Order: sequence, then structure tokens, then C-alpha cells
Amino acid sequence: MSSSLRKILICGLGSIGRRYLRIINQNMPDIKIAVMRSGYGPFCEEVKLIDHQTSNLEESIAWGPDAAIISSPANLHVDQAITLGVSRVPCLIEKPLGSGDESFDKWEKIVHLSEIVPMLMGYIHRHDPCTMLVKKKLEENLLGNVIEADFHCGSWLPKWRPEIDYLKSVSANKVLGGGVLLELSHEIDIANMLLGPIKLKYANLKPSGLLPIDVEDRAYLIAENSKGVLISIRINFCSEPSSRKAIIRGEKGAIIWDIALGKLEIRNDKDVIYQYKNMLDRDSLFLIQIKHFMDCVFNNQNPKCSVAEGKYALEIAQRAKEIYKLNSLSL
Repeated sequence: MSSSLRKILICGLGSIGRRYLRIINQNMPDIKIAVMRSGYGPFCEEVKLIDHQTSNLEESIAWGPDAAIISSPANLHVDQAITLGVSRVPCLIEKPLGSGDESFDKWEKIVHLSEIVPMLMGYIHRHDPCTMLVKKKLEENLLGNVIEADFHCGSWLPKWRPEIDYLKSVSANKVLGGGVLLELSHEIDIANMLLGPIKLKYANLKPSGLLPIDVEDRAYLIAENSKGVLISIRINFCSEPSSRKAIIRGEKGAIIWDIALGKLEIRNDKDVIYQYKNMLDRDSLFLIQIKHFMDCVFNNQNPKCSVAEGKYALEIAQRAKEIYKLNSLSL
């Protein structure tokens, strides 16, 4: 492998794959881009940016990529990462790590491969400056003893991707790894990064009945960390207006973070003692993540979100399904 990225493979050309394709083409025009796609997806303008197209991993690996971005449906992530990892192709794996239905042997293999071949989980909020600042303020004990935290994300799925029928999207289909727990697992990952490891205590996944889909469209989770901090995670894609916020409360104050607007505020009982506004747009965060991935590949930097951490977020999501099912059976 060369000391710089010359050729990159993108597995899947859905909305997130198109975003990666466009950002790399705009900011790193010297990099050759191959896309592996099924051929069943709709035509998109980004196809014009592709240097090479393949239909399977064997062709893709033969092309000789220096690295790969896995942005296919969640149910394909683990198998694709294992195949690429065995061929020593570093991977940026879009969240979630998988669908949760993978075998124990596959989990064991991908975790082992990630210790040999650079692999990064694509939890984009790990690269948000606000996330780093919240982590820093908590480590500085600015709030004193943390008492509770709430992580919330709500939006309206039919408006996510106006160019396609949402009923045919990954988000709306169980077989593809859809559902709010996996599609909005950012909140699970952020909670775990800032306050974890967290342990799930309660889960309610009762459907809203507003969307004709076979996956959960809302989830209400209650967790706790080793210090007894109570953590609520409330996520849905059946409400408007869109909102993404986190509030962490302690004995000496509170952190109020509007994730969607990139605004961070820390208050004590009298005043606002700290403010920050993130001026980066979403594409800029993805570009930071791509550059970090390159540092992991070529400069031996540790991933900001490892495969093991991605696996833990997925395990929490799966545990939520188990708890809800058990509670439903006992009623």
C-alpha cells in the first residue's frame, strides 16, 4: 500500500454513498473512485463522478483499492467488512455496524480483523467539535456530580430523502436493517461515548401507528452508567419539526446542546457560563471523518470510533428489542 490514498472503493450508492462520493470528488480530485452497486438503484447525477464501477466484491478488490467505505444497507456491512478485511483493505463502515442478526463467528471475526486492519465506524457526531467540548467539560468536572442526561432526536421519515419512496428505503425495511434503533443509533453512541459504558434498564418500542412500516419508528430507552447517572434516549422518525438535542444535568449546572444547530451552552443556577457555536455544515463533518479515516490508514492513528464500540452500540439496540419483547409478552 502506498503512503497516500490513490484509489478508494465505495460500497453502495444510496444517499450516504452519494454524499461520500461527492465530498471526495470535490475535495480530493486526484483520488480515483470506484463504486460497487447492485444496479437496481435509481439513476443519480453522482454516477458521473465515478471512475470505475463494479458489481461485486471480487471485482472491487481486483481493482486494487487502498481503502473502502461501506455505505450499503446495514445487513450487508459485516460480510463486506470481513471480505475486505481479509484482503487487507481498510474500511470506514457507516453506522450501524450490522443488523444485529449476524452469527457469533462473524462478530468474532470482524472484531479480530479490526485489530489487524484499520477499521473506523462512521458515527459522524464523534467528529463534531461540540462532542469534544462536552467530553472535555465533563472530564473537568464542571457540572460536579452528573445526575441525569437526555438524548433526543425526532424527525419525519417521509421527508428524509424526498427523491425516493421512503417505504422502499433501508430505514423502513426490517430485512435491510432499518428501524429507528439502528438508523438513529447516533444517540446511543454519543451517550455511551460521553457517559458510558451504559447499561440498558428499560425499553419501549411501541409503534406510533403513523407510518405503514414493519420496523419500530420510535424508541424510548432508559439506561444507567457505573456512577448511577440516569440516561434517557428518545429517538423517532415520526414527528415534526426535526429536533436533535442533548441535555446533561449535574449538581452544579447543566449542558444544553442543540446538536442539529451546533449550539452548546453551559449554565449554572444563575448564569450562562459557557457558549459555543459550531460553524461546520454536515458535509464538513463528513470531510473531517474521511481525513481521520486516512490518518488511521496511513498514520497509525487510533479510530475515534472502533468496531468494538460500534458493536456495543448495536448490542444496546438489540437488547432494547429483547427487553421490549419480554415486557410485551408479560402483559
